[in-house]
Amino acid sequence: MVKKFTKHVQEGLRITVKDLVAFTVVVSSASIIYSHLENRLSIVEMMDKSQSQKIEYLSLELYENQDKPISVDYVQDTRLKQLEKQMNELLRRSYEARQEVKD
Repeated sequence: MVKKFTKHVQEGLRITVKDLVAFTVVVSSASIIYSHLENRLSIVEMMDKSQSQKIEYLSLELYENQDKPISVDYVQDTRLKQLEKQMNELLRRSYEARQEVKD
């Protein structure tokens, strides 16, 4: 019985050099392809994290700046305030001039 078992194992282990080389090529190619794919996936993940950080930064900046005046509006508001001051000054002078005429 032991002779039959060893004979069966010996027959099952017969692998030609051609098959061994082919198996080695397939396994090494698969491992190289896997390593390249894993490297690309890690690059994509890093880019995704970077883009996510940029998006978070921009959304935070937009949220902080949403109520701030726009520079053009600020210039127009300043100009309007100056014109209002001039108009108030002219109205005050005209009122004073009318008061002088009445007196």
